[in-house]
Amino acid sequence: MNVISSSLIRRPDLRISNTKRKMFLFPEETEIISFRDEILSTLEQSSPGTIIPISYKGIALSASCQAATLGVALLEIVRGTYPDRFILVRDPNGTNDWDADAALRKESARTQEKLICVWEGPGGLISIQGPIDPQVETTYRFVAQESESHGGATARAFAEREGISIQAAGNRMFKAAKLGIIYRAEEVTVEGGGKQHLYVPIE
Repeated sequence: MNVISSSLIRRPDLRISNTKRKMFLFPEETEIISFRDEILSTLEQSSPGTIIPISYKGIALSASCQAATLGVALLEIVRGTYPDRFILVRDPNGTNDWDADAALRKESARTQEKLICVWEGPGGLISIQGPIDPQVETTYRFVAQESESHGGATARAFAEREGISIQAAGNRMFKAAKLGIIYRAEEVTVEGGGKQHLYVPIE
């Protein structure tokens, strides 16, 4: 495992075992069931502060297969079964984003839980798939920008940027963390005294 910040650890990429096939259409297929079980098992075995990358390099999954694998895992994360574990999807060929987004939106409506996921597309471009609202996306983008220049973001810095109270900023960051797109890392001393949590992006 590679330490990618002072707090987050990235596991090796998870891939569907059958690399000869390029397309998976049906959630009841053996490979899809095995892949779902592997994702859930990896989440369970990982310690808090771990990113589990899922690689779709060279393959495509239908929306129903995305729901049966990615959707199931994200639902367990949002419901608190695996606290502070995170999923990052790698889709270097750009062949899965539309189906994944459709699947997560449908599963979010069905389960009444917001299921969103950080998505690394062609060229390493980062986006969020699923029913993300503008406030959550703004929060993620701010944390990512602050992490590049300052190693992370605090609620105080976010409050200053958005012109809102520190409590409101903290609530928005906590929500994004619960949804699995940012991580509340260590406490840091802030200018003027006191301590605040440093948030870093899942990427």
